[in-house]
Amino acid sequence: MANVARGQITITDLNDGKSLMFYLSSNQGTSQIYNVDTQTYTPNYPSSPYLVITPELYVSGTSTNVIANLKARPTVTINGTSITTSNNTTYSAIVASASPWKLTIKKNLAANMRIEYTGIYVDPDTLAETTVRAGITITRLETAGSTVIPFVTSSGEKFVNGEVSSIVLHCDVHRGSTIDTTNITYQWQRKGDGVGGQTWVNCTNTTNVVAGATTQEMTIYPDAVLNFDDFRCVITDTDANSATNGQSFNSNTVSVIDLSDPYTLDVTSTTGNVLTAGATSTTLKVDVRRGGELLTETEHGNFTFSWTKYDKDGNIDTTWGTNGVSTGRTVSVTRDQITIRSTFICTASI
Repeated sequence: MANVARGQITITDLNDGKSLMFYLSSNQGTSQIYNVDTQTYTPNYPSSPYLVITPELYVSGTSTNVIANLKARPTVTINGTSITTSNNTTYSAIVASASPWKLTIKKNLAANMRIEYTGIYVDPDTLAETTVRAGITITRLETAGSTVIPFVTSSGEKFVNGEVSSIVLHCDVHRGSTIDTTNITYQWQRKGDGVGGQTWVNCTNTTNVVAGATTQEMTIYPDAVLNFDDFRCVITDTDANSATNGQSFNSNTVSVIDLSDPYTLDVTSTTGNVLTAGATSTTLKVDVRRGGELLTETEHGNFTFSWTKYDKDGNIDTTWGTNGVSTGRTVSVTRDQITIRSTFICTASI
């Protein structure tokens, strides 16, 4: 049985219309390394191309960025501070005044930076309004002396309409102020479907799927990504003269989205994205689309649906369902199962 699509919903908001995929991309990756010895930053945000965050919004079943359909300029915050079209001196940050409302930051990190966008999507056909939210965390990493930090960069973030045939992930191992390329082994991993939810599994070389799974660079093709997937590199120090000989280190995580997958999932909730005082439970339902067209009830019967639940911090709840997994096209969620907010991911197999 093969997984063919994945969808998700976060119960946090008051509206739930079409299934929307709203996410933020970074031109510089999601981590910045500060070297204590040399007092230098990699990458250095005050220098071009700076740090640029770009919001992208997609309606399931399509590959067109509909960010311009927001009702107005979205609300943008950094660590809770509102960022506008005027320069914010704390972060040296500014939001573009026109769609797609890119956020440009020209100051190095003093601490981790949580960036969030909130907007209202207006359906061009029905004029229905849906609140959408997306966030990204830029992490500050410090390295000095023999500290080992593997750092992954990506040649792209998404596959769309055959525009990109492959994406290359590259891992640099920072040791102090230098990049170490000797006596190191590499093992790339992706988020896979395991008992109790998604776990990290080793990538293996497969024709037209993955190449270079145990090298410094791994090439992935559209078939390696099921709608969206996370990747990281685990490096092991094999230098007998090194203080970290035999130790393994995990890199930062990079996300890749495939908008060309033939199947997409729409996940909806009977109460919208919130459980109010008058609603003690909700029912989540998944609809499968092929090329944007909703499948018939009979065709839905050919699929197996598996659900996993993540808490507000992104951790899998292994006590939910059976060993962390619930099955069925619909699942019931009660208020006592949600603390602040939870994200439910559904995977369809056939």
